[in-house]
Amino acid sequence: MGNKKIDVVMFHSFALTYDGQVLTAEEIKSDKLLKLLAFCLFHHERQLTSNELIDFLWSMEDVDNPIGALKNLVYRLRTLLKKKLALTDLIVTGKGSYAINPEYEVTLDTEKFDALLNKIEEDPSEKNYDAIIAIYKGKFLSEIEYDQFVMTKNVYYHSVIMNLIDDYCALLEKNGNYMKMEKVASYAVGLDELEEHSYELLVRALYLEKRYKQATDVYKHAVDLLYRYLGTNPSDGMRDLYDYIQKEIHDDSASIYEIQENLNSDTPSGALLCEYGTFRQLYSMQSRMMDRLGVSSHLCLLTVNDSHSFDGEDQQEKKRKYLEKTMQRMRGMLVDGLRIGDIVTRFSANQYLVLLPSCTYEDAHMVMKRVLKKIIHTLNNKSITIDLAVQEVTSPKK
Repeated sequence: MGNKKIDVVMFHSFALTYDGQVLTAEEIKSDKLLKLLAFCLFHHERQLTSNELIDFLWSMEDVDNPIGALKNLVYRLRTLLKKKLALTDLIVTGKGSYAINPEYEVTLDTEKFDALLNKIEEDPSEKNYDAIIAIYKGKFLSEIEYDQFVMTKNVYYHSVIMNLIDDYCALLEKNGNYMKMEKVASYAVGLDELEEHSYELLVRALYLEKRYKQATDVYKHAVDLLYRYLGTNPSDGMRDLYDYIQKEIHDDSASIYEIQENLNSDTPSGALLCEYGTFRQLYSMQSRMMDRLGVSSHLCLLTVNDSHSFDGEDQQEKKRKYLEKTMQRMRGMLVDGLRIGDIVTRFSANQYLVLLPSCTYEDAHMVMKRVLKKIIHTLNNKSITIDLAVQEVTSPKK
């Protein structure tokens, strides 16, 4: 018999360590066995009734003899623990209940997390923030899918850690520790690559470190990712950061010759492709010029539709990937097919915006239909259709 100390990891990958031996979800193999063991360990300080365990294990299933099924599952778990860890008495039976043997000293990473959370409320120091980040390695019991208990806990812990990271980055910024702020923000991005605020923290840290090129690269990557997967545009906070970065890139006291040389450094070819924040500024400039120049400009919206039927979660992911591939191909064809001076941006997961300066309504339709005809021909997919909407750019209201 070992020293009766058991350490359990539930964040990201399940692992139970006893007497120098480690039992993982991969070794357990059975989802039901993993759920039973994890649930018992999470509630190791109390008895679990048979009905409570049955509700947890078979809430979405019809079982002819649930009490018998539970007894069989407990027997299989005890056999597994004996074989893998030489544990013969970890699961004890009560009157209509089961429990973790109180003779064992069980320590959960979730309990360490909760204890540090309380400690941070009293002492929000870098030491305590670092300790709680070191514990949270990812989703709660990531191997268990589609379970209400696990999903609820996962949402809770994820929300807590993201709020803590936000507070920690604010503390690091206040202390001028921008390098560590970058490290913490990168950790947040790794936890959820579709959380825009994490990218905002990372871009801000790089900006404060005066690493403007890296900050710009992260911003563009984030904008592209959020377009592709969520169909969203960058927030005002992200666009403001981008503006600050662009201002810092330029040298102080540059001569007009140096500035003009920099402005002329790119050789124009086709339409201008830009992110949505820049497009908004260019649209605003164009609308302000309407009255003074007396020329019309037009805004065009291209919406891609896929009529092919995709059923099931895997097929939906396949559809998303195919749509993204289509949008990427369209991007190049729009840029190459439009005039120098026209402006293109990705607006959402399946939409592009095109700004056609100095162009009548009839000419706008003619230009876009010509480009769309070429795109449809190149895509060569009858399930893909592209809707076109054209609207004149109007001067801002006074």
